[in-house]
Amino acid sequence: MTIQRAKITPDLIAKRREAVARLRVRQLSARKIAEALPKMNPPILKPNGEAYKKSVIINDIHALREEWVESASIDTMTYASEMLAELVEVKAVAWARVIEGKPSPDLKTILCANDRIAKLLGLNAPDRVDLCGTLQTIPFSEEAAQKLLERFRSQPPDPVIDITAHANRLSLGVTLSDEPKNGNGKGGNGGGNNGN
Repeated sequence: MTIQRAKITPDLIAKRREAVARLRVRQLSARKIAEALPKMNPPILKPNGEAYKKSVIINDIHALREEWVESASIDTMTYASEMLAELVEVKAVAWARVIEGKPSPDLKTILCANDRIAKLLGLNAPDRVDLCGTLQTIPFSEEAAQKLLERFRSQPPDPVIDITAHANRLSLGVTLSDEPKNGNGKGGNGGGNNGN
């Protein structure tokens, strides 16, 4: 008499790998995953009711890593377009709930989705430099720096501050009101260019 073994179908493998993936991203080892699968609700077991061995889980982890590497190599434009479609759907659902009269958290969801869409599409204005005071972060190109320098050089000389001292203040984020005065009423370096 031969005993027929229950067949492990692709559907069972997919369900097991889905559970393995959820546990693996939580940093569980293959041994811990093998122990956890039968305790899940519903339990993840072989068709005969036995628990999966650690070697099966290790094979699943290898297969999942290959899938993850493949999905990570999807080009940025594809990923961005999928993300944009998802954000548009989030907004549509939130607006539908607002129209139904459930506005409190859904208005915030809409605003957050709008913000994410603007970031995704690069619609946000870049940070700006406040030339009168502190510096804010900005990706400052060499060309923009040269234009700013030419603009300062084209202006008549300031009797109190030369361009070098002003540039030093900007790079340090120091305002004129923050800088100590010396005896001649000029900035801390005397206002001159010190031979430069």
